[in-house]
Amino acid sequence: MQSAMYWILSLLYLSTFISHARTISCIVCNNLNNSACADPFNAGGVFGTALNQTYCRKSVGVTGVIVRSGTDEMCATSTDIGVTSVYCCSNMDFCNEGSHLYSSSALVLLAVLAAKLF
Repeated sequence: MQSAMYWILSLLYLSTFISHARTISCIVCNNLNNSACADPFNAGGVFGTALNQTYCRKSVGVTGVIVRSGTDEMCATSTDIGVTSVYCCSNMDFCNEGSHLYSSSALVLLAVLAAKLF
């Protein structure tokens, strides 16, 4: 059991280097200033771009404000006041355009592996 935990923690640690080694471009907008930024996302709109980011982020506030941006910090949870959910992705350029975002495949694989072991 300790051996399995060691390998899981080791893989999690190594996955942080994998996701940081590659940079992506992200959509930058909010639905207060740009209705195309709302859900469903209108890819035909005009948006800013954040280059050389580690993660793309989409935040949804309690008032329905949607903010799409890029960040170099892990953003799976939020401590921002008024933010109800934060979605992050690092699997491809402009991955924060969707209504639902998916985390990188390495992290999903590790979560499934951990669930099978415990």
